[in-house]
Amino acid sequence: MNFLGFSPWVRSAKTASTRSNLTFDISRCGEGWCGVEVRNKECAQTALRIAAKEAHEGTAVFFLGRLAFADKATPYTVSATLHVKDGAVQLRLMGQPGDKLDPWRRTFPFNELMARSGPSQCKPAAKLS
Repeated sequence: MNFLGFSPWVRSAKTASTRSNLTFDISRCGEGWCGVEVRNKECAQTALRIAAKEAHEGTAVFFLGRLAFADKATPYTVSATLHVKDGAVQLRLMGQPGDKLDPWRRTFPFNELMARSGPSQCKPAAKLS
């Protein structure tokens, strides 16, 4: 299942969020995938870096990585699940601040359902560390 590399991904109308206009342009970077945040139809910073951890044949791909919206903000550790539902490709991102993700949490500070919206336009920044 090769669904990444043709973004941007936009926040699905089915989820509630304070970041209602959140958009990532996701493409390959190194061994993983990077999401460039898109603001006002312009490529901004590379905020998301994820790597595939597990794939279920024909159903879903699971990723782990980091999400950082600002240079001085505490980054989130995130899990991402890529799957097809009712013919639509969706990406669920869940995360919490810090270096560890607690998979048994009942709620996550960052929880977004994203949907593919078109071809990739942004180039991810090189990883510095």
